[in-house]
Amino acid sequence: MHDAQELDQHLKETEWFIEQHRAQAVATNTGYSDEEPVFNGFGPKSPCNDNAIDMADEEAVAVEYLARYCISRGSIPAIPLKGFWWSKTRCLGLKSGDLSGFRKVVGHLRRHVDAVFATEGIAEHLELMDGVRLYSKRMFPNEDTDWLTMEEAKEFTGKGQATIYEWLKAVAFLRLMTAGD
Repeated sequence: MHDAQELDQHLKETEWFIEQHRAQAVATNTGYSDEEPVFNGFGPKSPCNDNAIDMADEEAVAVEYLARYCISRGSIPAIPLKGFWWSKTRCLGLKSGDLSGFRKVVGHLRRHVDAVFATEGIAEHLELMDGVRLYSKRMFPNEDTDWLTMEEAKEFTGKGQATIYEWLKAVAFLRLMTAGD
């Protein structure tokens, strides 16, 4: 992030990404059932998408750490950091269900975004937050804002529109064929 405005936009989008990750945390296989036992690896597999849950938690941990760091440095006023899942002194993600405490923390950071961005020693953490967001966007490639228009794609590749559409169909087909792997 290069300025406070980019940080503000990042914080603004965080809740949306968490909601999208949580929406993706659906059954990926039969896992536990009343029928025959199903085993994957060393034991029964929870019927949910672990990567989606982990990414939602990583987005939340990044916000919590940013708030805690800035509060400890005195660059923003202290508020209770409610809504997070803790293990001893370490934040592991969000508590399930209600996001109201998380929203308050994000709102507080956004109100003081200039002070947050100016906090000494925060640059490295902002880079880590960018990395988490990059992985979040990879889970939702259609929502990425860095897509080329068809004209830009034709100019970039030197190929025609029909060829580019064939490439897109081929990629979609490959994703479909490897979805269960």
